[in-house]
Amino acid sequence: MIVFGQKGRPWIALILMTFFIIILGRYVTMRRGETVDRSMRERLVQQAVSIAQMIDERDARELTFTAADHGRIHFERLRSQLIAYSRIAPVHGIYTLARKDGNLVFGPTSLAADDPHRADSGAVYRHAIAEDLRVFNEGSPRSFGLQTDAFGTFVSALAPVFDPVSGQVLFAVGMDVEESVWRAALGHTREAPIVGTVLLLLIVWGAFAVSMLRYRLPAPLNVPLHLADALLVAIIGLSITAAATLLVYEAESRTRKSQFQLLAEPNLEQVADELRLIDNNLTAVANFFAGSEFVTDTEFAFFSRKMVRNSAMEALKWVPYIEESRREAFEKAAGAGSGIPYRIWETDKDGNAVPAARREAYFPILYLEPPTDLAHWAGFDLASDTVSHTGLEIAAVSGLSTTIEPNFASNGKPLVTAIEPVSSGGHGPSRLLGFLLVDIDFHRLLDRKSVV
Repeated sequence: MIVFGQKGRPWIALILMTFFIIILGRYVTMRRGETVDRSMRERLVQQAVSIAQMIDERDARELTFTAADHGRIHFERLRSQLIAYSRIAPVHGIYTLARKDGNLVFGPTSLAADDPHRADSGAVYRHAIAEDLRVFNEGSPRSFGLQTDAFGTFVSALAPVFDPVSGQVLFAVGMDVEESVWRAALGHTREAPIVGTVLLLLIVWGAFAVSMLRYRLPAPLNVPLHLADALLVAIIGLSITAAATLLVYEAESRTRKSQFQLLAEPNLEQVADELRLIDNNLTAVANFFAGSEFVTDTEFAFFSRKMVRNSAMEALKWVPYIEESRREAFEKAAGAGSGIPYRIWETDKDGNAVPAARREAYFPILYLEPPTDLAHWAGFDLASDTVSHTGLEIAAVSGLSTTIEPNFASNGKPLVTAIEPVSSGGHGPSRLLGFLLVDIDFHRLLDRKSVV
């Protein structure tokens, strides 16, 4: 065999080849680990930035980062969002930090109350490092390697949350990944080059064994091994080529992911703009109701039709708040304009429409845009639907818009319903008038042609 030579010192060539393969395998393994580690950190930073960007500015402004925040609607809503995100992200916890009196203090966190790593709102983070402060000073997100503090050893990322008016950093969102989880993920990425190195060593040693065996066998048995040299050289060459191809493929995959992210970012911003447009439209309609003594169905349709048609809104509903004492008068007034009897109804266990049971308050659908299904849904009491009623109560107590669990329209479209509470304007104490409910069609929302 040419590699080892028919004479001389084949063992020296074998040892040199072995050392070369081991060194090459170690280099590839280390580079792969470093590349994946860097990619994982970038991904962690991107997740932290995404969370920071989705935080409602009203919630951000209302937080005091003291123990007084506990139980307040802004604190609890942000905490629930962090908990929801932590369930789908492979992180130990998501938390917030604010700078107060020269210290970093904790705010809402995704960790459960009985978690030993959880810190109460207002508690001082006593293990802050210079990199943490740079996030506040420079306003740029950062990732940190394995850092050990009183809570454990983690890889972390920190992203700032900005005041949309002043541009100042209000606080920062942090994400922690436990050391064991991080090392396990890196360990899996190192398995392929390690296995490849071992296989290549086995092939080389096998080639050497066959080559040496060839010269020790009698001539008749040596003939079949005559072609072994070419075959083994081809196997070694193919193995090296396969390893190089794998490395190139992974590099190209990382490049494609980076390019995809660059292409996706403008689209994500467009989606965010569309959601902001819907939020602004809801606010405009809410102000229209709050500033009017009474809004007719014609006025509602005229005011909201273009809003619905030119956005990702599937439907917009007006749901007034009707106390039990006003039920009969409301039903008569609602039916008088159309000439069609109007009643507040719900469904029984068999799905049949029946008059709504007596309760303290009702939330019937009065107006719907587009009005295609109004004949079917008019008068349906959302108080009879557990999911909708819970969302209405949250919106009423907080005075803020909220969403309820995703649902599907009759045509199979995935919809998310947002609820905007509407209270009376003007002088004197405000009172709840009702709610605007908008069904958002995510097929249209994600379609670039419908994004404005």
